Amino acid sequence: MADGIYLTDLWKGKEEQTGLRWRVRVRDRNTGEWATKTFPSEQRKLGVDWGKNKRDGMAAVFVGTMNKPREKVLLPTVNVLTDLVQRIEGKSVKRSEGHIEELTRVVTAAIDAGITELTDRDIGRRAQRWLDGLAHLAPATRQRYMAHLKAIGRHALRFFADEVDGRDPFLPLANDDLPQADPEVFTVDESRKLVADGALECSFGPAVAISLYTGMRLREVLWLRWSAVDLERKQLTVYPPTEGERELGHKVKRNKKRLLPIQHELLAILRHLPHDDDYLFDEHMRTRNNAQYGRYLRDVLAATGVQVNDQQGRGRSFHSLRHTHISLALACGIDSMAIQLYAGHSSSAMTKHYAQATESMKPDCRKWNESFYLRRKAP
Repeated sequence: MADGIYLTDLWKGKEEQTGLRWRVRVRDRNTGEWATKTFPSEQRKLGVDWGKNKRDGMAAVFVGTMNKPREKVLLPTVNVLTDLVQRIEGKSVKRSEGHIEELTRVVTAAIDAGITELTDRDIGRRAQRWLDGLAHLAPATRQRYMAHLKAIGRHALRFFADEVDGRDPFLPLANDDLPQADPEVFTVDESRKLVADGALECSFGPAVAISLYTGMRLREVLWLRWSAVDLERKQLTVYPPTEGERELGHKVKRNKKRLLPIQHELLAILRHLPHDDDYLFDEHMRTRNNAQYGRYLRDVLAATGVQVNDQQGRGRSFHSLRHTHISLALACGIDSMAIQLYAGHSSSAMTKHYAQATESMKPDCRKWNESFYLRRKAP
């Protein structure tokens, strides 16, 4: 027995399980029952730490009375944030640097606003009041803030369950979704202009067409390799950036491989693009900044007579092409689950967010039958 923790040596007779193993037995502070767990020989310290964690706060057991109140256990939000980031960075499939940076920034801002102690029973309501006070931010941005806080809550529940008493600290946020504005999209007629021959003659025109036909994000398009494009099988693969590509500015939202179908019309466009390099677009095009890409898009819009602002007066960006693709795909009957998978959406709710834009496109897409007819006439 060591400091209230019983350690028993276990010997496994079989050769494939040779070596010393430790059985740790301790009085669980939450249930009052004895808890037992076995650890390999090289993890003896881990077993002792596990026993101490179970035992702490139940000093009453060892002094002979069960009426002494449990000592208060603290779990600072910053500790959970640090642990979560370390585990994310340690995964073989990592999240993007931008995701980790935003997670850290948002949770740090919440801590500065007083959301500091996850064992506080009122922390969920305090977090909701903080989110409600961010009315100056776009609804989608506040939704992401909420998602980051909920990630902290899930992580605490998974890895610090004893400290939070098996309770998600941010459970009050779970069913309180913030409203999101409708996505900015191009109409069907505008989309036809953006893939017409006049648009494709612009240096940035092929990038616009690829995004409109696939829903790929800007840098996913610009850093696309020919080796990832299978014209025979009519599919392409989006790969996470390599270390060298990240150093040159290729950052993505999600570091996950995705398989996307190639629409028949896009297939013809790709076959006419030069195959002079491993990449579809040269290094000069791949390494520009966002302001320059904005100018390139406006050049294509000007050449095709498409306005920058939509019918509600909202400015549209390259990402609006992704919104347009998803809306067109839903309107022409492509299964929403398939769209969620190849678009890389984290949930079906994100895909369904495009429902309103889809309704306005359905009259033009009713004969498309899961194919895009932007350069041809539908049957």
